[in-house]
Amino acid sequence: MGDQMHLIHSLQQENDFFKQLLFNIPADIAIFDTNHNYLYVNKLALSKGDSRNWIIGKNDFEYCSAFNKPMELAINRRSYFTEALAEGIQVEFEEINKDKEGKPVFNLRKFFPVRDQNGNHDFVIGYGINITNIRNREKLQIEREKDFRHLIDAMEQLVVVCTHEGQLTYANPMWKQTSGSNSKNIFDIIKSSGGQFLKNFISYTATESYVHQNKKAWLLDAQKNKVRLSYHFTKFTDYNTNKLHVAVFFTNITDIIRAEQEHQKAERAARRLSQLKSNFINLVSHELRTPLSIILSSAEILEMQTANQFQNIPIATSKYLSRIISQVDKMTKLLNDFLLISKIESGNLALQLSSCNVVSILHKVATESFMPYKDGRQLEVKTKGERKAQIADSNMLHMIFENIISNAFKYSPNKRAPQAQIRFQKNKWTLLVVDAGIGIPEKYKRQLFTAFLRGSNVGSIEGTGLGLMLVHYLVQQHLGQIHIKSSIHKGTAILISFPLNTFE
Repeated sequence: MGDQMHLIHSLQQENDFFKQLLFNIPADIAIFDTNHNYLYVNKLALSKGDSRNWIIGKNDFEYCSAFNKPMELAINRRSYFTEALAEGIQVEFEEINKDKEGKPVFNLRKFFPVRDQNGNHDFVIGYGINITNIRNREKLQIEREKDFRHLIDAMEQLVVVCTHEGQLTYANPMWKQTSGSNSKNIFDIIKSSGGQFLKNFISYTATESYVHQNKKAWLLDAQKNKVRLSYHFTKFTDYNTNKLHVAVFFTNITDIIRAEQEHQKAERAARRLSQLKSNFINLVSHELRTPLSIILSSAEILEMQTANQFQNIPIATSKYLSRIISQVDKMTKLLNDFLLISKIESGNLALQLSSCNVVSILHKVATESFMPYKDGRQLEVKTKGERKAQIADSNMLHMIFENIISNAFKYSPNKRAPQAQIRFQKNKWTLLVVDAGIGIPEKYKRQLFTAFLRGSNVGSIEGTGLGLMLVHYLVQQHLGQIHIKSSIHKGTAILISFPLNTFE
């Protein structure tokens, strides 16, 4: 008797456990008899205890009438309930209700008939799950897809979506406008060298990688013109079919390629023109050197013969001979500048590096041309810091020093003599040349290194406008920098700095 009571007590506990579990399960649960009358409802199905007690033995028509629900709900439920009993299978359907605020509530409901030991229908379990959040997310996803579709439709890129077999499932207006093709297979439309597009497509669908990094292809438009394209792929899962698709984004690069070809053509023409110009300058320069040399030597011979014939050369004769020699020197320097520019533009001017005593080079330049200058002024030369031999091109440094100092004298007539200073510092050495000349107008300062450009205030001072351009290039070749400070009628200071570069 005690064992039997213990068994009954255990069964009662187990029954209470499952009732409690069924009552609190996170789904609305209802059990019906075969006439569709309620036998049981849990807390989620009806939250109020009075309502749960009231509905037992009632059906959905009575429920809808009592709780002011649309009668269509009862009719719909009865239809699925009858189908579940008739077929003896679980029936699933979706029900849309409204909450207190009138917002739609989506429930996924199921009726599951349960048979007794004899195979007869005993009761029907009904349960429902609130899928409102799922449906709202799906709706948001659909809206986003529509927005995305509108964005794709408005793009200037050609966009298509296709299956892994290349069958088109979507094409934006730009694709339709450009391709003008009715074919449904992308491989019939897109062409590429050696079938690279097809190979890349197959590789990407399998491994999301490209076998050819040069992602270029082409198609023929409606007028049979070749349209060149670049492309990239993106894989995604189609929301409606749940199948993998590939989106292909094409960019029309026809104009870009045409522009590149035109640019290359222009570059080739420019190189040919530059070469012709260099050849012309070289030819003219070399052809002029001989007659200039003859003129110079003839003037010198005349000067010597006149000196031998007359104890003192007549003033007029000396004047004309000096003028000839001076002008020949100017022509020779101009030819040398042209030849140097030609070498620069053709890339044939290379550094000839060696260990140089830059102070000695400066003194040599000063002694040869500026001690004294033709107007009698003397260049003032100073040196500061510990002298160190530098790795440089001595000829280029000579040209830099001569051009800068020559300008300082030339553009400061009747003023005090220019000053030149070389200074050795920890990581660099500098050349500073200062004059008290006419200065540089403000609007010309940004174009100082442009060929043939000269300030508006030079007046009758001779010059070609090539000097500073040559200096700028030669300084750059030595990884140096030029800084210029100038004021009208007050003078100009040019500071050229070079990195300290020694054998040590």
